Amino acid sequence: MLIGRLLAKRSRNHNRSIPIEGYIRDQSIAPVRYMKYGTAHMNYNGCEVIATYNALISLDTPMPLAEIAEAYSKSGLWFFGIFGTWPAAIPRFFRRRGYRVTMYSKHRFREADDPTLIYTYWNPRFRGIHTVELHKTPKGYTVLNLRPLMGRYFPTPAAAIRMIKTPLPLRLTGLRHP
Repeated sequence: MLIGRLLAKRSRNHNRSIPIEGYIRDQSIAPVRYMKYGTAHMNYNGCEVIATYNALISLDTPMPLAEIAEAYSKSGLWFFGIFGTWPAAIPRFFRRRGYRVTMYSKHRFREADDPTLIYTYWNPRFRGIHTVELHKTPKGYTVLNLRPLMGRYFPTPAAAIRMIKTPLPLRLTGLRHP
């Protein structure tokens, strides 16, 4: 806990000077890639923070990326951020802020119809987990922070998730206003 608070303070001081506006579509490009989270930069371990940031924008309640990173640094870093954010910290973050949170098992993904969702899965290419945000637009659901699906629209969240080739889906979190 103390290490998390120290890392949060270090990241906060660094990140506040980096301007971020609008949706983040790719964590590997500037300026996001230079922001700190835990013991690394967000291009390495910030996907959960970025998914949360994008979800808050799609829910019309934006919050600065630096503040989200600080909140997760205090209670959510997974092994000092080496593995990013502990997946259970995401629903906790939203529940504490009054959102309706629905957790879907992999057998219930096709039932998801929330306007905003966060999906965590095993990424065999990088041998680690990756987290993306999906939200409904007039054209359908779109996926952010996953290059192969950028700019594509899907009729349902399940259709988008099927396009994410993974042997191990881990968690789908549906989000709504209270």
